[in-house]
Amino acid sequence: MWKLIDALDLPERKKGKQDPDEGYVTLRLRVPTDSDNSDDPSHSIYTSFAPRDEPGEEVEELATYLQDLVSKYFKEKPNF
Repeated sequence: MWKLIDALDLPERKKGKQDPDEGYVTLRLRVPTDSDNSDDPSHSIYTSFAPRDEPGEEVEELATYLQDLVSKYFKEKPNF
């Protein structure tokens, strides 16, 4: 799964737009950063939006994999 997530390249991906009329996919990645203070773990958050009707090949591959996992472990068909 991490190969599929890495293929999205969220830190460099265009931010995209939220389209409530046509629908959209929200992609969010939280990445730990170097921090010397263990009481204050730092992280960066990258967010991007993809249109639901044509999200792109990388997003479709990740979604298909997640659908397979949901079907296998929850025994139900996902609605995404």
